Amino acid sequence: MDWYTCCKTFIKVVEFKSFTQAAKELHTNISSISKRISWLENQLDTKLLIRTTRRQELSSAGEHFYNRIIGIINEWDITKREILDSSNKPVGHLRVATPTAGNYYVEDIALNFIKKYPGISVDASTGWNIIKLVEQKIDVYIGHINVQAEKKCQTTTLYESGRKMFASPQYLKKKGVPKSLADIQEHNCLFSSKKDSNHCWTFGDESVFIKGNFTSNNSHSLINAAIADHGVICVPEKYITKHLESKLLKPVLPQYQTEKIPLHISYPSDDYIPVKTKLFVGFLIKQWKLINDD
Repeated sequence: MDWYTCCKTFIKVVEFKSFTQAAKELHTNISSISKRISWLENQLDTKLLIRTTRRQELSSAGEHFYNRIIGIINEWDITKREILDSSNKPVGHLRVATPTAGNYYVEDIALNFIKKYPGISVDASTGWNIIKLVEQKIDVYIGHINVQAEKKCQTTTLYESGRKMFASPQYLKKKGVPKSLADIQEHNCLFSSKKDSNHCWTFGDESVFIKGNFTSNNSHSLINAAIADHGVICVPEKYITKHLESKLLKPVLPQYQTEKIPLHISYPSDDYIPVKTKLFVGFLIKQWKLINDD
């Protein structure tokens, strides 16, 4: 027997109030659980649990021991992980979640990150709109949803951005360049079926009714449609930086911008934040600053 295993077992029994559930959680059997609790009680020369036919209740000594030992075990786990992280190269699997359009500002940065830290693998999943970081086992969330209200979660604002209008040079050559916001009504607008469900783009105090033959809840689809000369889109400029540089798209009435929406980085922040998470968040912020400075 060792004190750490027995104390962890005791904590699980208290949390579940059941030897059976604790055994399932620790992948062992009820007999082993019972032996570990008995070993602890013998070491302390006192009863920690009052056993009934249905559940396990704490004795007064057991309650005092639980309140003290849970902090000690947590400190031990944190110290152990910190020592392991400091003595080894960064390794592990990082799960990064973004909304549907998140890959526009994450993909290149994630690839540069794994190039710098080859021991860390990244799973960049899109389509996350309802976020519960701990429950869904997400290491980092990057998106417009602020999950700071979730317990044990830390959020940093990466940047704030509004949406602007863009179209391909060929489309504008064929259909004409809008001279005023009212002119947008005469164009084929490619818009978000979710964000623009009211068929309206609003820029400060001005709004314009929009119509078009293609909608999508995926910004990637809208951008591809615009590149293919189908019409005008309204998206954050950061989503299409490469397309602007390659002149596949160009601004339309660039003086108009929708209300700015913040982009957040969120991650679980219990007593211990894994090195892989710290490295990725720091790398993301640094790379994004370089992009903005350029």
